[in-house]
Amino acid sequence: MEPITRRTLIVDANNLLYRAGHAAARQDGVEGPLFGDGAKLLFLRNIRKLIMTFSMSRCFVVWDGMRSSRREGLFSEYKSGRGGDHDEIKRQMHVLIASIAPLLRKIGCRVILCTQREADDVIYLIVKEIGGGVVASSDRDMYQLVTLGASIVDPSSMKFLSGEFFKSEIGADPDCFLLARVMSGDRNDNIGGVRGVGLTTAYQIIKKVEEHLPPPTKRGVEWLISGLNLVPPKRRGKREKDLLEGADTLRRNAQLMDLSLEVFADHELDKVRNCILSESRFEATEDDVSGIGEGELGLMFAPWSAPFRMLM
Repeated sequence: MEPITRRTLIVDANNLLYRAGHAAARQDGVEGPLFGDGAKLLFLRNIRKLIMTFSMSRCFVVWDGMRSSRREGLFSEYKSGRGGDHDEIKRQMHVLIASIAPLLRKIGCRVILCTQREADDVIYLIVKEIGGGVVASSDRDMYQLVTLGASIVDPSSMKFLSGEFFKSEIGADPDCFLLARVMSGDRNDNIGGVRGVGLTTAYQIIKKVEEHLPPPTKRGVEWLISGLNLVPPKRRGKREKDLLEGADTLRRNAQLMDLSLEVFADHELDKVRNCILSESRFEATEDDVSGIGEGELGLMFAPWSAPFRMLM
């Protein structure tokens, strides 16, 4: 029998809903995301498609809580500068989430929200606890989870990324990805990297350092700095010199980006573990979905709900 972890879907829910809002706006021919029934319908369609495509038997839907206080303490500009309309978009999303979450539970999904935690960190914890899973997200931070046995699927393109094919798709081993991101930064989270170092350059530098210093199980900043110092000065290019000069930035970025560093309180751990161990049941009726998509789901309730009825 196929391992249950391979048939466990873990949805980065805010990521998926945000994209559903933009898709709904495009359908209506307007700018910016729209978080109404159109986005709700597209969001549910995407989850259904993921369950069907990859024959999932469990589905965790993980929502964002507050930004990490640990990260904001390290870097006050963390996730800042997202535009003047960000707060209004967030408010609209929260209104829609409040109406979606009860329905998700009724159709057999396990809904998790840790109010003091970002979804990325909760998803990391779930993957670590169950030993794998299929994570649905377009956020490249999730690539870190491949080293824990997870696979990543982009809900828009349905492109599937697993450890087996990571190097051929991304251009480096999975355990190099986090360090490369630390070097290059993350524009979406307002985390600056070392100037002129993108992912491709970062991978090249990691490979160069490996020639001078055998890599540990997890390549980290201190290993990188030690290895760069072993490169003869005449062989150091401008980027290698910039990385050594930016060592403090690298250390900060590692603290901000490494999902394994977030520490959960006991009650949060219990909440996530209880959700993992709980059983899900399909309890939805036609009335629960009759108003979504101009009645589309109510009229086609039996075939539409079939994949969700298979969830455990």
